[in-house]
Amino acid sequence: MTFAEQGYADTVGDNWAGVLAPAGTPQPAIVKFNAAMVAALDNPELRERLRDIGTAPAPSSPEEFATYLREEIARWGRVIREKGIKGE
Repeated sequence: MTFAEQGYADTVGDNWAGVLAPAGTPQPAIVKFNAAMVAALDNPELRERLRDIGTAPAPSSPEEFATYLREEIARWGRVIREKGIKGE
């Protein structure tokens, strides 16, 4: 059932995926892993395969992803509070 069908027509949600590391992971390890992920997602064959399954690769830096996560948590927290959404 869509948000609109549930009475939340003004709510838009996107799917996304990301990779997180355990708290306390050394920054050099995060930087190295991120570089490997960005390089992999730059591979044309992999990008094509991901697009074929409906995924739009959008690699970013660890800092950009952390900002995105904070924004998503804040946005969905507001939606939940404003709409009075409760867990079943």
